[in-house]
Amino acid sequence: TLFPYTTLFRSSVSTPAATGVTLPGLGSTSAADAIANFLGTARKAVDGTGGHLGAAVEHSGVGASATYGQNAAKIAANVDWIAPKIFPSTYAADDYQVSEPNSAPLTIVARALKDWNTAILGTDAVLVPWLQDFTSGTPTYGASEVSDEITGAGDAGINSWVLQNPDGTYTSAALAPSSASATADAPGQL
Repeated sequence: TLFPYTTLFRSSVSTPAATGVTLPGLGSTSAADAIANFLGTARKAVDGTGGHLGAAVEHSGVGASATYGQNAAKIAANVDWIAPKIFPSTYAADDYQVSEPNSAPLTIVARALKDWNTAILGTDAVLVPWLQDFTSGTPTYGASEVSDEITGAGDAGINSWVLQNPDGTYTSAALAPSSASATADAPGQL
């Protein structure tokens, strides 16, 4: 077989964030359309093997196409699942009306995922966010913070998620057995 795996995950589909960067070969095609076209081509190849295609995007991918070339709806239309990086430590003060986002993981995750869910409505992509399981600033992230993120995802109707920890050390105390169904992760299932 061409692909020995059933899922192909393209981590961080984006263009450089620097302003004034030109991307040779795009011509009049926008960066957002180029990324969507690339994923559409990849999806056809992966689908032909019976596999699934997923893509990771920055949390700011909702409305940030000018910065990273990411357009949530265009990407979601070309993948089976989309994984925005919803790390509370990357949000600025007062995002989602929260003065200290890193200290309010439940609120940030729930509000961000509601935006993402709305942004990909009308596609068949499943929303599977990356959640923060590492410390960046204060507070120190532990079981309470990671559990709050998982609860926030559930509050937004999302029952599937991926934890991110650059050291590969995960907070098992935050992981409670769940009877939630992944079918609730489809867009619009709030």
